Amino acid sequence: CEFDKLDLEVEFGRALLNQARKMFQAQGCEHELNQFLQTGMSNPDAGWRRMHWVGIEILPNQSLALHSHPNIEFAYIVQGVMHEFRLVDHDRGIEKKRVYIPEEIKNEVNGDILHLKYHGPNLTDLVVTDGTFQHTEYPEGSMFINTIGDVHQSFTKEEGVKLFVMWGDGNADVPNDCYPQNAAFLNEQSAKAWK
Repeated sequence: CEFDKLDLEVEFGRALLNQARKMFQAQGCEHELNQFLQTGMSNPDAGWRRMHWVGIEILPNQSLALHSHPNIEFAYIVQGVMHEFRLVDHDRGIEKKRVYIPEEIKNEVNGDILHLKYHGPNLTDLVVTDGTFQHTEYPEGSMFINTIGDVHQSFTKEEGVKLFVMWGDGNADVPNDCYPQNAAFLNEQSAKAWK
């Protein structure tokens, strides 16, 4: 029945938001979520990126570049498993990047702006030791968030992953020459990850 489907969708949305709120609270960043809920946008220091839902499929055995987040993000794993290496050791004086000045990528023929490219932080002064990055697996039915400036590298193994994500249309890749020291486990190149 159509009414039951609508009730289920509303309840799913409410549960997702409640879980996201708990996760933002746990990181002391509930204000970032509240800003999004009040305006529909995230992070004025990145040019107020409008947020929206998107479905993403990351193919098996693929890796995104090491990147940071110019805006908040929360994701629900619909199918498969998402893996990540997340920078968790912030006790070394490395501040999260909050200000992102986009580079305009233009059409070479007519000069129209095709999209904006954001660059992640310079991590060359970071020497990776045990505990600097944490490996996490997010199975089907789980959820994760990214607060403004979070740094991580997402990847898949043989099962791939399908996600339902609230985001602002892109990440800020850490340039290859800005990777941390002693971090050979991170992939320097981002493969074609979604179809």
